[in-house]
Amino acid sequence: MTSTPRTPLAIRVLAIGAALLYMMWVFSPSQLSPRTSFVSELLVHDQPGSGLLRAADVAAGSLVTLAAVLAWRRRRHVTDVPRWVLTAAILGTAVFGLATIIDALSPLGCTPTASEACRQAERDGSVRLHHQVHSVSSSFAGLGTTVAMVATALLARARVAVLRPWVVRLYVVFAAFFVLVTAWVLVEVALHSGMLPFTGLDALEWSQRLQITSIAAWLAVVAAVPLWERPARRRVRTR
Repeated sequence: MTSTPRTPLAIRVLAIGAALLYMMWVFSPSQLSPRTSFVSELLVHDQPGSGLLRAADVAAGSLVTLAAVLAWRRRRHVTDVPRWVLTAAILGTAVFGLATIIDALSPLGCTPTASEACRQAERDGSVRLHHQVHSVSSSFAGLGTTVAMVATALLARARVAVLRPWVVRLYVVFAAFFVLVTAWVLVEVALHSGMLPFTGLDALEWSQRLQITSIAAWLAVVAAVPLWERPARRRVRTR
């Protein structure tokens, strides 16, 4: 007999709260280029409103991590999907949450897309330690999110006999879209760093905005269309 527990309300509330907080960057009053700058540059200490954005990211990462902890504690009650896929989804989400917290607590020390001195310091390896930590934690955040999205898509596929077809497609489309956008971000970063012998769209910020927005939207989907929400039973009238 399989178990199909409802997704706890707490996890759904945490997910939607994290989604809203993770989009606070849209309110940044920074004058950095909206096409070529890193989103992370909005969190640099000398940028206007950066303190609020860092606080929002810490809060968002904390909510995501707490949601992952709650899901981990309930994983043993779920028996109708491959255990390794469920574990990957939860751990990927936790890695994303923790890495987001580290990102906010260790912001970039300067704005490489707007400052030649900053770019030179990156090339020389003379940037501050928190700048280097941020680069590593951002990579882990992207990796964790990719694992989480792909795993939830696999979970949806595993429950195709129970879920509505559009729900399964929704999770699969989100995973595929995020992988493609992340690949675009990596190409833009490589172009910005001079690692590729050709020029691209020079649209690093556009690709990152799409990537971050897709993460927030995925969190909202997890909250609004959970994988373990059983359809309500119809009431049968009796005379």
